Amino acid sequence: MLHQKQFWNVSGRFVRIFFKSVAVLSPIFVFLILVIFGLGVLQAKLMGISPGDGMYFAWVTAFTVGYGDVVPAGWLSRMCAMATALVGMIFTGLWVAVAVNALKMTVEEEQGES
Repeated sequence: MLHQKQFWNVSGRFVRIFFKSVAVLSPIFVFLILVIFGLGVLQAKLMGISPGDGMYFAWVTAFTVGYGDVVPAGWLSRMCAMATALVGMIFTGLWVAVAVNALKMTVEEEQGES
């Protein structure tokens, strides 16, 4: 069982490692965000909706929520939606990978101190 001081030390170490990793990978995160926004603009043009609705559709699709209130009709629009979903899975997976790696490094450092 972790004592309160140990808990805060371990938590602080995890947060430090996590954000350091995010900083290193920030160009990739920014690139993926820009791709999702770009796909949203493209979707807006393909579906004849406002750019705001295109962005909304892109982010809902990227995070695999898919409410169904905006639906692509043509084959090109559907291909774009699939590309958006793929980029969104990569984006989400990268965040999870960073968190898992930070947890692994935190545990290894904690075990090294014991």
